Amino acid sequence: MTNQGFEEFDVPNSSPNFRTELADKLAELAPEIIADGKLDINKLADLLNKDADSSPERFGLSWPGKREAQHLAQMPTTATLLPDRDNSVDWETTQNVFIEGDNLEVLKVLQKHYYGKIKMIYIDPPYNTGTDFVYKDDFRDSVANYLQWTEQMMRGGKLTSNVETAGRYHSNWLNMMYPRLKLARNLLTEDGVIFISIDDHEAAHLAQIGNEIFGYENSLTSDCTGPFIWPKSGATAGHVVRNHEYIFGWARNKSNLNYFKLSDYGANSIIEDRAIKKISPKNSASAVTLKKGMRFEGENAEFSGVIGTKETMKIHGTLKFRDGLLAEDVELTAGWAMKEQLESWLAGNETFDTKGQKVTEFFFNKSGLLRYSKERGTFHPRTLLNKELVGTTKSASSEIEAVTGKPNPFEYAKPTDLIGYFISFCTSNDDVILDFFAGSGSTGHAVIKQNLKDEQKRRFICVQLPELAAPGSMLETIGFNDIADYARFRIFKADEKLTQNENSASTNISGFRAYKLADTNFAKWKVNATIDENELEDLFNSVRDSANDASSPEELFTETILKLGLSLTEQYEQKELAGLTVFSVGNDLILGYFDEQTKPNLDQLRELVELAEVRLIVLEDAFQGDDELKTNLVQLCKTRGIDLSIA
Repeated sequence: MTNQGFEEFDVPNSSPNFRTELADKLAELAPEIIADGKLDINKLADLLNKDADSSPERFGLSWPGKREAQHLAQMPTTATLLPDRDNSVDWETTQNVFIEGDNLEVLKVLQKHYYGKIKMIYIDPPYNTGTDFVYKDDFRDSVANYLQWTEQMMRGGKLTSNVETAGRYHSNWLNMMYPRLKLARNLLTEDGVIFISIDDHEAAHLAQIGNEIFGYENSLTSDCTGPFIWPKSGATAGHVVRNHEYIFGWARNKSNLNYFKLSDYGANSIIEDRAIKKISPKNSASAVTLKKGMRFEGENAEFSGVIGTKETMKIHGTLKFRDGLLAEDVELTAGWAMKEQLESWLAGNETFDTKGQKVTEFFFNKSGLLRYSKERGTFHPRTLLNKELVGTTKSASSEIEAVTGKPNPFEYAKPTDLIGYFISFCTSNDDVILDFFAGSGSTGHAVIKQNLKDEQKRRFICVQLPELAAPGSMLETIGFNDIADYARFRIFKADEKLTQNENSASTNISGFRAYKLADTNFAKWKVNATIDENELEDLFNSVRDSANDASSPEELFTETILKLGLSLTEQYEQKELAGLTVFSVGNDLILGYFDEQTKPNLDQLRELVELAEVRLIVLEDAFQGDDELKTNLVQLCKTRGIDLSIA
């Protein structure tokens, strides 16, 4: 995308460059660390003083290629996403997204709009068992690398597995995972969480890079980086039967993460417990006057002196109950479980415990001891998962067959109940859940299922490489070319089957927009000392000229709005305005003209400026070299206060 010197032309060429952004932020915080336009590491260390560690040895995980993996996460991409309406379901209304492509590049494309907006990420990456395909990223040009893979796959080429005999076995896996997790962290909300399934092959390494990227203090398992344990079925017997896998969890920032909640606690919605505790140096006794009219679980009774065993109450006077109520005010001394809440409730205030759960009542049991009840408002999952609740690989297979009507082509698909379990207490309302190793589509299926279960409107983004079905595999036998194709099919069938008897339109949970990763629709800037005449000519063209790379106006429009920061589910329509075919977002809040074949005249542009509410986007090539027309448009937009972008 060209600029031509107009400051209004603010469509970026690529995804955000986080290496540059970090340098800019450091320079803003401490300008004295910049010397000759570069960051002076020694000055930065001097400023940090004791907070900096310059010793060459420190605890951490290192491996061949780590530095390149770190740089790879920081490199921007010029890639885009092409609308794939043929493979979409309910394009106009859905809030869900399925993307076919290399997840590294897709994660970079998502940075512009979804930075800090994903509430939960669940991934089930390759376990590095020796038969998994492990992405081999090209540090120079990952988009071209991906497109080359795709072309090889379509021609029947085979992607090499990461076999243990190939050398750098663990390093290959770490180099794949590290940049993807770095980019994934950026996408999480401040209270967002990530869950990663893994087995023993790479569990120890995942724990270490997860702690490095997300921070040890942000592990969800409190005082250690221990995983959740999933007792799966179908384990292979040996000297020891291994019938479990792990799920590691981290928060973006645990200090901003409230206690987990469920939308419905069912029969466990009320908590009842003792309102007194054992008296100790940490819980000294104190006196509180309880009020006439408090509920008693019996009918008529009187108590005096000290009552209770380990937890005791000293009664000053007589504790009298008549017809199930406290007959008169009475002073009691005890070690209180929730003294502040008790006093607040007695004063008639709306009262909550330290976890934010509403305290509904303090009352006396039949023994005269004080108790409380409160509405359950938090959920505390246990690290050892109950397979009756979260399912097994066997139940996953049965569910896939029931939903799709075809044999399950995946040996180790995760059950939707497992993913839905985490979705149920980490997300609600219209939160977004991302899975960038979508595999068979279990996460998309789980989101639809959980939404129907608890009547929420969560949205999903699933990303999957179009990895070809192995010759003779079950996936090929049941009629699918690649895994992405199958995942879309499964999500569609789950949507169809689960919502057929539900009013899914009212919850807006159905369907998905499909996209495919592609190289930019616009010419790339590649200025260097060896530039040739043909490349120089390309610099003056916005859209690629090659007949094989011809882009539709919608593809150009989609890339532009993504790079301007709009979402993948933005509602837009094509309409005729001022005699031109334009794209309209939000009832003309944004108007875009992307027809490079038809040059608009000044009157048509003036009318578009009058109709646009906030922004007007015009394709550079639509001016067909008429700089005067472009300049006039700039002035028109300035006069009306309309933001102008030239793509």
